[in-house]
Parts: sequence; C-alpha cells; structure tokens
Amino acid sequence: MQRAFCRFRVPAFPRLNLQQRRHDVKALQRKVFSMGNPKVAKAFVDNLRSDSIENKSAGLCAGYARECVTDVLGADIANPAGMTARQAFAWYKKRGYHVPRERGSVVGDLLFKVSPGAGKFGHVGGRITMNRVAENSTVHGISEARGIRTLAAFGDNYEIIRLPLPGVGKV
Repeated sequence: MQRAFCRFRVPAFPRLNLQQRRHDVKALQRKVFSMGNPKVAKAFVDNLRSDSIENKSAGLCAGYARECVTDVLGADIANPAGMTARQAFAWYKKRGYHVPRERGSVVGDLLFKVSPGAGKFGHVGGRITMNRVAENSTVHGISEARGIRTLAAFGDNYEIIRLPLPGVGKV
C-alpha cells in the first residue's frame, strides 16, 4: 500500500500587538517569580560564612538580610542600612514587594516576623530551600547566633517579601 503524502500549510504565529506582548511578558515573569530567587538564597548561605562587620554588628538579622540582598540585587533594592527588621519590612512593603501569606513563600524570599509577639525590633530570615531558613540574630547577648533552621522551627507567623530577579524588575 502506498502512503499518501500530505501537504499542509503551517499557520504562521499571529502577530501580537504591544499590549499582548506586555501581558505575555508579565505572565512569564509571574511564573518565574513563583519558582523563587535562587541567587538571593545562595547569598544567604554564603554570607553565613562571612566575617563582614555588618554581619556581626547589632541589629544582626536586618543587617544580614540587607547584605545578602545588596550582594545580589544592589543597593537600590536593599533597604537602607541601620534599619530594624520592622522598619525594613515596612520599607519593602511600601515599594510593593510584599506577598500575601496565602500565596506561600518560595526560595529566596525574605521572611519577616513583625507581629506584636515578635518583640520591639522584629526578626528576618531568608528562605534558602523548601524547608530551611537562614538567619542571623542576637540571642541572650550572644551576637554569633547565626545559622540555618527548619521552616517549622522558624514558625508560621511571618510576612513575605519577594524580591525581583536580577535584571527583571518588579512584577
């Protein structure tokens, strides 16, 4: 039996107007953002081993988070130096980086504890894997309390700040 050769014309991709292209780019950016920001997560791990001055000074958690964000995204995105975790959270939230808790956190997010029970200054850590948080803090006057703990040990009462991917901008 002889096979018939079928010829058909492949339809060309439709031309998208500028508005449609913008929408498609935004959808792609949202998809990428939902997967996380591994470069920020890597900075959190690398800076745990760091001996920088800001890493060992008072207000350790906010300074540590700022140092990690600055390493990856630059000083334009990072909160100004000298802020407490509460002040840093408000600064990021005002700039539109806050993500509702219902959406969940992903790798590379900053996790802020700013509820009334989180003390006067609050606390911040960085999500480095699906189940781990890197943080730096002062505990009972010991300023070298830095390390990694499980997300469950960090607690579930936190606010999420999702930073842009390098070179992408805010979604």
